[in-house]
Amino acid sequence: MIMSFNLVSNFMLTRDIMDYKFETRNVFLEAMRNFICWQGKPNVVDAFEFLKWLDPQGIRRRTGTYLEQLLKIASVFVQQRIRERNLQRGNHTRDFLDALLDYEGDGKGSVDKLSEKNINIIILEMFFGGTETTSNTTVWAMAELLRSPDSMRKLKAEIDRVTLKSRNDQT
Repeated sequence: MIMSFNLVSNFMLTRDIMDYKFETRNVFLEAMRNFICWQGKPNVVDAFEFLKWLDPQGIRRRTGTYLEQLLKIASVFVQQRIRERNLQRGNHTRDFLDALLDYEGDGKGSVDKLSEKNINIIILEMFFGGTETTSNTTVWAMAELLRSPDSMRKLKAEIDRVTLKSRNDQT
């Protein structure tokens, strides 16, 4: 999961948010994990809509708390970038966040400019999609390999062939 976070953060923000020097790293990771965990829990409200106002399991309240934490952290990223751009006047790294900040709609049914809140939400959606998809795909692939011993043998043979060749090339 950490590798996925690094890939997404480098692509979107040109920064390593998993670096131990990044002060809110643990808060961000914990809030992300908790949000994903609570979003994935079965909710009795899905079956009994009339209980929605009660939030009997506290899922909406908890996910709201974690989402607010995540939005605050994303807002810090955006505010830092805006300050950097104001100071550097064109001499800055171009990444996904810059593209979002520069976005201007065509005025024909789309927004003229993305609000900071919209940008924060897009950043979080990219983190959710980039990390959950990777981990779910890995889990699915491992489960399929366990269910198919023949495929597992072929994979092991392929890995042995490649790693032995690599080791022989190094000597």
